[in-house]
Amino acid sequence: MKVTLMKINYCKGLLAILLPVLLASCGGSKTPKNAQGQLIGVSPRPKYYPPVPYGMVYVPSGTFHMGPSDEDVNYSFTARNKAISISGF
Repeated sequence: MKVTLMKINYCKGLLAILLPVLLASCGGSKTPKNAQGQLIGVSPRPKYYPPVPYGMVYVPSGTFHMGPSDEDVNYSFTARNKAISISGF
């Protein structure tokens, strides 16, 4: 008999703790009225541009041909131009 009363008191105490926690986690006065459960992002900030390291230049994305020039006739027959592509972020 004593064990069942202890279990009942334990369950009542656990319910008394969990009920306010569950109700508080569902929202309340801290959430804005228009949120309605959606995630709200951060406020708009200016776009971040990383600093350019010293001695570096900007290379735009695209494709170019790398290899011997047309002026070096002998080498242009043995080595072919290669198409290189550079992709941006």
